[in-house]
Amino acid sequence: MPLVWCLNRAGAKLRDRIYGPTFMRRLPGKRSRRFTHYLLGGSEECGARLRTAFESINPGLKFLGSFHGRCQRDGRLDDEERVLAEINRLSPDFIWVGFGTPKQTGWVKRYKHRLRRGVVLTVGFAFDVNAGMKPDAPPWMQRWSLTWVFRMASEPRRLISR
Repeated sequence: MPLVWCLNRAGAKLRDRIYGPTFMRRLPGKRSRRFTHYLLGGSEECGARLRTAFESINPGLKFLGSFHGRCQRDGRLDDEERVLAEINRLSPDFIWVGFGTPKQTGWVKRYKHRLRRGVVLTVGFAFDVNAGMKPDAPPWMQRWSLTWVFRMASEPRRLISR
């Protein structure tokens, strides 16, 4: 939301932001079944729940693969060569990255130039929310740009130092 505020101050006249969890629900929702997806991030349980949730919305959705291992703060993966080879071999249309900030930003900087195909979508917290692993902020908090307050109160140990 601060990006929206800054852009509006510069004259953009944006009404709202594109919120990762909502965007992630809408894009694969009822869209064409010809697009393929790859999940990068989250736990194995989170990935399984996420696939189940989206396949119930759109039974024809195609998940080609996933990686649920560790990602370092700079975006480095434990098994980077295998993961990149798999993504390039499978050639998905959409690569959903849910490592969270700053890890997912680091991953994109480090590896995007090595991907042959696919739109990279960094959605972080959207994996956990859409998989039902963590609660999302109530709509009124989202409207007032207070999602960060909700998240900090939900996970103070992890987020307060940021």
